Amino acid sequence: MPVILTKVIDQLSRSLNDLVAKNGPDARTGAKDALSRLTKLKRDLVTDKALEALEDSLPDAKLWKDAMATMAGLTWHSAPWLYSECYMYRAIHSAIEQSPSISGYDPFQVEKEAAFHSALPGMVSVAEFLQSLVTDLEKTVAGSSGVDVVASLQSSSLQYLILLSLWGNRVDLSLLAKAASNASDEVSALQAVSLEQLNDLQHLVLASDLDKLTAHLLKAKPDGGETRRLDIILDNSGFELFTDLCLVHYLLVSKLVDSVQLHCKAMPWFVSDSLPKDVAWTLDRLAEHASPALAALGRALREHVAEKRIVVTEHAFYTLPYEYSKMKKVCPGLYSQLGPPPTCDS
Repeated sequence: MPVILTKVIDQLSRSLNDLVAKNGPDARTGAKDALSRLTKLKRDLVTDKALEALEDSLPDAKLWKDAMATMAGLTWHSAPWLYSECYMYRAIHSAIEQSPSISGYDPFQVEKEAAFHSALPGMVSVAEFLQSLVTDLEKTVAGSSGVDVVASLQSSSLQYLILLSLWGNRVDLSLLAKAASNASDEVSALQAVSLEQLNDLQHLVLASDLDKLTAHLLKAKPDGGETRRLDIILDNSGFELFTDLCLVHYLLVSKLVDSVQLHCKAMPWFVSDSLPKDVAWTLDRLAEHASPALAALGRALREHVAEKRIVVTEHAFYTLPYEYSKMKKVCPGLYSQLGPPPTCDS
């Protein structure tokens, strides 16, 4: 964690002139005040001070006040990892947002964009593969090959894309924070898993409902049934977000779901986690790429968004120090939205 804080301080210092050019001269004072708060935060972490209450009025302040009540007396080193790590990112956000002149600044944006660009060769290959999957499906459907043949093709394609989305999680910049000049090489190496190798990685998965998930997605909607919406809680931007979007695109064009809701983090989080602006930025970069397959995918995804087949949202729960098992108690509205439909007994 000290390494990440040091990088945040360094990045904000490097961004000072850009912030002044974008936001005006007040940004210089705002950035310096934020740097002072961040420096104190790092000092408290290194010297194992008690976790202090967050003094801000951000939209999630009440939720964090309640969370901090459960951490009374804990220090940086004695608090459970989940609490202290989440607290650090929320405190970084607070340190920046307390300076209105630099509000909205993302100290991890440069790293996220660099990771995206380093992953482009792999993205091109995956986009071309996805294009072939969609083409094969369209030909099979047009050829009246029968329901079983179409379902078999969809099942194998879905399993590939789900596994690709799963292993995209290997790219987490917060885990590579200690890397220096070779960071991009490490990211590229983590993304080097070929499609042919995906099944060979199955023995590394502790628990898998892949077959059940595939069968559920392939289940036909009853005539006149309600529309099918899939919710995906996003994790990392860059290559992982890209693989998630590939899965989403296939599900939509194959009409296995009618819409997809992408749940983003509400603030810069664990370095590489996806914000709504990261999703929009990614779609724009894909759509303008020289690769025909990548550009076509980017345009199709932007059309999904415009037609509301893809809806991008954010929620404060994803940036609280709580396990997902506590969602029902802490954020019952979100739990109701994501959870099973109510029964007559509930």
